[in-house]
Amino acid sequence: MPSSRRKKRFMRTFWTLLILGSVVGAVVFLSNFQTETSESEENINKLALHMEQLYRRELEKDRFSMHYIPKPPATILITIQSYPDANRQLILTLTQSAREIIQRTSHTFNVETVNVETHTEELPPSH
Repeated sequence: MPSSRRKKRFMRTFWTLLILGSVVGAVVFLSNFQTETSESEENINKLALHMEQLYRRELEKDRFSMHYIPKPPATILITIQSYPDANRQLILTLTQSAREIIQRTSHTFNVETVNVETHTEELPPSH
């Protein structure tokens, strides 16, 4: 009898430790994954801020505006607002250049992959 009691106790302890170890392992894995994701998103934010500081355009001066906004996951959104009389060719050229600059400088911010999206809005004519 004492042998079977010890065996049951051993098996109960074994399964408890196995389950507890699995839970702890999963928590550690997920916390590391979350840290990497957060760090990656933080780097995307820094890249978007860099673009905003150096390459933004203001509506009043140029008749169009361009802004750079981080958009999870791993995306920078270029928002463009323009009046009908804005120089469309200039907007297209600057948008393409911005895409290239983002791709070229992403490694400086420890960003392996970054997507670039654009959103364009035409404003009503100003008087």
